[in-house]
Amino acid sequence: GNALSYLVSFENIATASGAAQTVSVTDQLDPGKVDLATFSLGAMSFGSYSVVPPPGKTTYSKILDLRPVSNFLVKLDASLNAASGLVTWRFSTLDPLTGQATNDPLLGFLPPNTIPPGGDGSVSFSVLPLKNSASGTQICNKASIVFDVNAAIVTYLRMRLTPAYA
Repeated sequence: GNALSYLVSFENIATASGAAQTVSVTDQLDPGKVDLATFSLGAMSFGSYSVVPPPGKTTYSKILDLRPVSNFLVKLDASLNAASGLVTWRFSTLDPLTGQATNDPLLGFLPPNTIPPGGDGSVSFSVLPLKNSASGTQICNKASIVFDVNAAIVTYLRMRLTPAYA
């Protein structure tokens, strides 16, 4: 079979009151429908920055130093919980002097998207359906995106396996 490729996109809307300091994305995979042993993290991006983990990674962490353009660091963390199928990504704005979350409410890695792609971001991954999945099998997926301390934004996806995937 062919791998199922997923992309979860998010945007700090142009009318947002400020830059996002943290963005968390979670995606609950169904271990009864996909083979978590074949899971692989894909590109993680925000604005004009993109990081691609090596193929086959189920966990990944990286700190990007955006100085001198911006006086902060951005920490990217991503992981798959192989027992539950929960995939989690976290983008965090850090103070470059302390390495801790910034206390400055004006600093954030994801500005309002007044000049795209400045306020755009995304995460991606791939995974194979379980072997011997029947053609027509539905694979439902739900991702949740949280900007700072705001309510989650939920996205839904439903796929029906075709013979190419089954």
